[in-house]
Amino acid sequence: MATILVVDDRPTNREFLVTLFGYANHRCLEAKDGAEALTLARSERPDLIVTDLLMPTMDGHEFVQHLRSDPALAAMKVIFYSATYTVPEARAMAEDCGVRTVLPKPSDPEVILDAVNREMGLVSPTAPRPHPRMETVDLTHALEATANVDPSLEAAITDLRSTAHLLEEIAQGGEALVGKHGELRPLSERLSANLARLRKATSRRVAIDDLCVRLLSERHPAPMIELFTHAAGKILDAPRASVCVLDGREEQIVHLTARGGLDPLALRAAALDRSSLPGSLLLAREPVRISTNRRLRTPSPPEAFGDGSFLGLAIRTGSQLHGWICLGRAANEADFDAEEERIARSLAARLAVVYENAMLYDTVQRHAARLQAATGERERSRARVIESEQRFRQIAESIKEVFWLTDPAKNEMLYISPAYEEIWGRRAESLYTSPRGWLEAIHPDDQARVAHAIETRQREGTYDEEYRIIRPDGSVRWISDKAFPVVDAAGAVDRLAGVAEDITARREAQAEVSRINRALTMLSNCNEALIRAEMEESLLDSICRIAVEKGGYRSARVGFARHDDRKSIEILAHAGHFPDFLHQMPLSWATDRADGHGPASRAIQSGEPVLVGSLAEEPELRERERDIRAADLGPAIYLPLKDGQGAFGILALQAPSGIRVGEDEIRLLVELADDLAFGITSIRARKDRERAEAALAASLKEKEALLREVHHRVKNNMQVITSLLRLESNRLDHPITRSVLRDMQNRIQAMAALHETLYRSGNFAQVDLADYLRRVVAHLKRSLVPTPGQISFLLELEPIIVDLDRAIPCGLVLNELASNSVKHAFPEGRLGEVWIDLRRVDPATVGLSVRDNGAGLPADWEARVERSLGVQLVTDLARQLGGRLAIGPDARFEITFPAEFQTRPALPRV
Repeated sequence: MATILVVDDRPTNREFLVTLFGYANHRCLEAKDGAEALTLARSERPDLIVTDLLMPTMDGHEFVQHLRSDPALAAMKVIFYSATYTVPEARAMAEDCGVRTVLPKPSDPEVILDAVNREMGLVSPTAPRPHPRMETVDLTHALEATANVDPSLEAAITDLRSTAHLLEEIAQGGEALVGKHGELRPLSERLSANLARLRKATSRRVAIDDLCVRLLSERHPAPMIELFTHAAGKILDAPRASVCVLDGREEQIVHLTARGGLDPLALRAAALDRSSLPGSLLLAREPVRISTNRRLRTPSPPEAFGDGSFLGLAIRTGSQLHGWICLGRAANEADFDAEEERIARSLAARLAVVYENAMLYDTVQRHAARLQAATGERERSRARVIESEQRFRQIAESIKEVFWLTDPAKNEMLYISPAYEEIWGRRAESLYTSPRGWLEAIHPDDQARVAHAIETRQREGTYDEEYRIIRPDGSVRWISDKAFPVVDAAGAVDRLAGVAEDITARREAQAEVSRINRALTMLSNCNEALIRAEMEESLLDSICRIAVEKGGYRSARVGFARHDDRKSIEILAHAGHFPDFLHQMPLSWATDRADGHGPASRAIQSGEPVLVGSLAEEPELRERERDIRAADLGPAIYLPLKDGQGAFGILALQAPSGIRVGEDEIRLLVELADDLAFGITSIRARKDRERAEAALAASLKEKEALLREVHHRVKNNMQVITSLLRLESNRLDHPITRSVLRDMQNRIQAMAALHETLYRSGNFAQVDLADYLRRVVAHLKRSLVPTPGQISFLLELEPIIVDLDRAIPCGLVLNELASNSVKHAFPEGRLGEVWIDLRRVDPATVGLSVRDNGAGLPADWEARVERSLGVQLVTDLARQLGGRLAIGPDARFEITFPAEFQTRPALPRV
């Protein structure tokens, strides 16, 4: 067992080495910088020192220099354990101070133990298995892993699928949804909204890529953290965002940013508190995601983030802890989901790597200056060149893009990163002997364009091309290639640096989104056509035309399954280009016929869409295979048109050659077919309904004419009766009998006036009571007031609509009361006035009153009431109306009765 002193400013690094050496039965001491290590070395005299180089206060090189200058400590064995980026500098420093072993950080446990055993002259034991707490990570692999960010479009596609399923359910509603085709517009708008979701997911991917490029170009930590905080909040739709970065000892805050109204002082106070958020994120191995509804969760977001949803995680690279990231949303906003958590984890990993590179860059710059001072100007210059080259190689070889560097004057390839072999499928060494060999892999259709851009735009710094390459296995990939000129002190172009990225997946996604967009546009236009369609023939023509013009299909056809002897499929509409020999071929959906086994028949029989990759592969078309291939036809899809009884036709679409029809596109096309079938059945149902309504309207018109004639004849018959009564009264000399006959004439005339009113209005169910009573009063003036101007009738009639059952009693009541006033209130030719008032007493009650300024009621009026036929008749009529009669002392007679009525603007007084 030996005593080993571990010197490192990061606690996690020290923990790893102490655990490893303890597992090998060594006694360990710990120091967080060179000054503390020098004190321990003098007091404990360890057998071996394993020290980092880049540390605050006193770094590893200066610490070993102090050891070597102390005779008591000069022979102490030392191992440099430094970051991969600084290994060349570490070796130079090791030679300068007599250190034999330099280990890159991180290294495998076996490698570290073997180095320790060699330094101490021990036999290397069987390599122990790593302790469960040990964690090693390859920084190159970590960079590659963090580069693979894929903000999946699955959520938007799933919503499009659910919307398509909803439209299928609506379309399968059958006749119950007839006339509701207008409801398809909101669903179409919902599909358009889902398109916005797809664009948002694509924008997020572009924003992440742009952030990565900008982070790589930023050397200074402070603006880098500010840039990352702002971009992460935008990418993850988090209004509140904060990032905290610690020093190498994980004890002090180096940078803390806060956006969205967050209080930096409050966050700084809790940033290192491991017992609560956000400080507890430093101990968390997994992100902490808190929803707005936290009834089943114990943690709560920091007070500065409010009551909304919260997402927080640590910033790490392997075992290295750099700080934490916190994101927050308001309570009325959506919670963070698993996909956003994954994106946040990836962004944190990228930030950790880039931030560590920036810190290493600053630190290496400082140590390079010390090395220059120790070894002279030439050695310092050489160290800077080596440092720059190594850093460039490490960065270039750690990411998936191809970095290249050329000397345009000598037509020489100075550097090509290993990713070239992965993307081009060719050896990188071949470009050092043939610098323009990579051009040979470019697709023939793109070679001339790219060669011209190289000659004209690379030196100007505007070279930015996308082209296709053909790999040795025949596969095609899309490349995005950019170049940047590097000028010398005189301003001349000395080098050309560039980066080439494989964008095949992006182009394929763009193509898929483009086809889905076209399908959505086609579906939206078809829905508009369905809404506007009046005739079935024009609808079918419109759908076929839209499929070709908006959907990008070469041809579209609609056919109906006939129930004739051969069960033929009749093509009723078509658009686009389709070979004549195929267009003229008879189609059948009969399974017992030779021509009834094609894709159209299978779609009708099964009720499911049928996708045909190539028509030449269909058995019944084998003899026309040459013609089909010459026509350069792409895949075809046959979609059944279904109603409640099954499939009654097909919608056949022919895609262009070289196009792949995906599942999402097929789902949208199925939705289109269901919408078309619904539109066809709706038009047919509407036509049937229109025919039925026309027949009903004709019948109603006939009945109205008949009813009008009935009222006209009733009125005429009543006129005949009143004329007979008038003739009969003229023949009689008895005054009482003549008075009775005259009263009968007036009553009959009051009823005849109602039929006259109905006949003129054309409404045989209801009557305007004011208009009707006006006619009754006009007749009374003619029949009861022989001398014009002797008696005036003053009318105040509110327009009230009543049914016939209430109109006739009201007319008879008015006739009796007005006749009574004329006959008894103005004896011996006395002048006077009769007031007739019709009004609404309250919303449910109507009042009709008659009063005069005549002689008034006689003294024995109450005795006469029981013997008066007129009063008894008015009382009975009031009871028939469901109302009551009230008689006032001023000869005012009023009946009030309930009535359902409608009001119009008040009529003027007459």
